[in-house]
Amino acid sequence: MHPGIYLAGDDQSDVFSGIDPQSLSLCHPSWNKDVSLFHPWTARQDDGSQPVLQKTWVAEGYGGDARIWVVGTCTSTMEVARHMISVGRMGPWSSVMAVRQTAGRGQRGRNWISPAGNIYATVYWRLDDEQSAPYRNIASLLAGDMLAYVFGQSGIDAFVKWPNDIVRNNRKISGILVEEREGHLLVGIGINLVSAPKAAMLDDDFVLPAACLDPESASFSPLVFWEKLVTMGRARLEGIIATMPPEQFVRELEHRLAWTGADIRVRQGAAAPFQARLLGLAPDGGLKIQRDGHAEVLYTATIRPL
Repeated sequence: MHPGIYLAGDDQSDVFSGIDPQSLSLCHPSWNKDVSLFHPWTARQDDGSQPVLQKTWVAEGYGGDARIWVVGTCTSTMEVARHMISVGRMGPWSSVMAVRQTAGRGQRGRNWISPAGNIYATVYWRLDDEQSAPYRNIASLLAGDMLAYVFGQSGIDAFVKWPNDIVRNNRKISGILVEEREGHLLVGIGINLVSAPKAAMLDDDFVLPAACLDPESASFSPLVFWEKLVTMGRARLEGIIATMPPEQFVRELEHRLAWTGADIRVRQGAAAPFQARLLGLAPDGGLKIQRDGHAEVLYTATIRPL
């Protein structure tokens, strides 16, 4: 697939609904900004070699290097990405966005609340050559660094909450979900651009409260921000993989890690939460803590500031 921004115009049963520029502009003011920015949009018909997605809208006003699909409502962008890969519509570093999700997933299998205006997306990574394969086991930290870096370049002070969230002022603004299936490494990312779940909507008082970036002016439009994220993020990730082993990356990530040196509460499974001091990251990406005077490394846990 050539670089570009594409709207999938046809419904795909049980996976996603199609969208056209006019319908997209009516979904939310922030999407309207994107539709206007990247106009004109041209409808193209497939040549019949692939019987799906007969109608595709192309953003003629986009001249960058990203490859982005946009769909209407979907179950989750992970499912859309798997579908697009199976029909040859997505290659490595391509991504898919949805206006809404009906079955988005967050940590511990929780539903990700998905109103229009925020970012719900999945990017397709291939970390399978000799140089990049060692990063597969810490892909969520790699994605966290990418997000925190691009947020920082956008003037947003954000930190990585181990293992797969982004926080600002101790509130969650973004979540990451990494899945590997049939050799495909998919990185699902949700970002609260213009709205965030109210505390009463969260089903777990151990979960951090959520926040959004810009509830007033919606200056962070989904397509503009996502295009920046995948373009700048890809360059950063490829630079990291080409210049350092995973252990060095993990050490350098510590300056973006939330609550290093602070006291935190930790919950593992159904056990009672406990207090610990967050020391940093182990070379393999585990979380180093000090509990009752003893150091240990965690690989599965939920944490929050004390």
